[in-house]
Amino acid sequence: MKTKANIGLVSECEDSCPFLSRKNVAAAVAEMAIQATALGSFIHQMAGFDVPKAKEVYSRSEGYEPVAAIALGYVGIPESLSEKLLQRELALRSRKPLEAFVFSGSWNQASPLVTNQDEKQDDCIIY
Repeated sequence: MKTKANIGLVSECEDSCPFLSRKNVAAAVAEMAIQATALGSFIHQMAGFDVPKAKEVYSRSEGYEPVAAIALGYVGIPESLSEKLLQRELALRSRKPLEAFVFSGSWNQASPLVTNQDEKQDDCIIY
């Protein structure tokens, strides 16, 4: 699902406390994503963006560093994409299985939470 970005944002964090500031940015963007979804729009946060260009374009404040770019917009029409992007958009996607990164007990030991799904089904209520 591609969106047409109607708004471009760059979030910044304070240079003096980068770890805490980055967590605050992440929390704020999570809340923003929930609100955007509730309003029928979508956001896409990006860490891999041109930081020097963002500093130039957005005239950043002293003492702050850009940490994420955010596109905010509405779902677009896939057929409006170039052929290359359309193929990428419509291609089947695969994800790592949960067993590859959800561990318990020790590193690389898959958690029963993800390995015994059939046994757990009766215990779960899904709304």
